[in-house]
Amino acid sequence: MRVNQLMPLAHAYYGIADIFGRQNAIDLNAGVQLQLLPALSASLRGHAFWQASLHDSHYQVNGAAWPAGLLPAERRDPWSGLELDLILSYRFNPEFQLELGLSHFLPGSGLSAAAVPLSFGYLQGLWQF
Repeated sequence: MRVNQLMPLAHAYYGIADIFGRQNAIDLNAGVQLQLLPALSASLRGHAFWQASLHDSHYQVNGAAWPAGLLPAERRDPWSGLELDLILSYRFNPEFQLELGLSHFLPGSGLSAAAVPLSFGYLQGLWQF
């Protein structure tokens, strides 16, 4: 299955880590968002990924196929991995918000041994005017 990636919103649908593009991928995701304090919110999302067709590659967010070394030579397992995303947001005032994000990806059994777990974090400020 191929989709047109003219305006991909990968973070909205496939998680923060940008591991998979929207082509040849199935993403089952669920999440919860909590308002911990009037100015502080937390969001936790989980994404479970499968390859839609074993006769095609995985694709990156930009639409390019994955490098061959990350996929086993003989693909028999569509399970691609699990991603967990945690975002903490603090709104200082109506114009400025600070956001801390953490993401962790665990490769599935359908990827080669070259695909290793990935973890990263980020801090960003959002200024609305």
